[in-house]
Amino acid sequence: MAPDPATLGTATAGDTQVTLAVTTDTQSDTIYARYRIVGSGNAWSAQSDTFKRTGDGDIIITGLTNGIQYEFIIYVNNGGCQSDWSTPAMAAPFSGICSIGADPHWARWIFASVSKHFDTYKGDLLMFIEGQHRGIHPPKDFIELRMDGPYLTEINKNVFKVYIEVNVMVQSRMDDTNYHRIHDDVGKVSSMFTSIDLYKYGTSSFDTGEHFGCLSLLQSTQNRKRIQVNHFGQIEPELQLMQASVEGHYEITLTI
Repeated sequence: MAPDPATLGTATAGDTQVTLAVTTDTQSDTIYARYRIVGSGNAWSAQSDTFKRTGDGDIIITGLTNGIQYEFIIYVNNGGCQSDWSTPAMAAPFSGICSIGADPHWARWIFASVSKHFDTYKGDLLMFIEGQHRGIHPPKDFIELRMDGPYLTEINKNVFKVYIEVNVMVQSRMDDTNYHRIHDDVGKVSSMFTSIDLYKYGTSSFDTGEHFGCLSLLQSTQNRKRIQVNHFGQIEPELQLMQASVEGHYEITLTI
């Protein structure tokens, strides 16, 4: 007569190992554990005296690969009389050293550095930052700096690929003396899209002014990473104003 199945409780992940908590109604039962990689299609591991115990307690499965999801089962085998398998449990062993997340100051420092860069190279162009008040009667000629991001991807533990998009809106009045005014301004703005040094700007104790990297302008003819100019023309018929935008994408790798 086959013995009653044992119960597989928790599967607790550790460094290259998983601890299975098992219980059985008969404390003289010999309980075995097997495992396999989830979704691999591989067969279950062979029955092994290394991964067995008698009665309630833990079975520690060792020699696993960190970061891989495993599936585990247990069963009773008393002298060749074997029970049904338990309900499977899953766990992924890990080293126990977790990433600590991106630096919370990066977003602020990057935006401040980008703003400083374009302000330095704007020349005689009047520049606003998105959200900055332009007054009741905004000027007819100006540029407005916008930034999307940073987009953060952890490519290794505590190593982040940082990506941003910078967009400068250009507004220029129409007149009869210079029909190329909007193109002149767009040309000036395009020349500002160079690499950007990053500094820890600010007024808190964290803001030391230290240089901590350089944003690289992405340039590639294969995936259309380029300085992109878009002309929108005269937006409103009653206003003699032309609008355009200049956009570029930047990337840097930062480490905590």
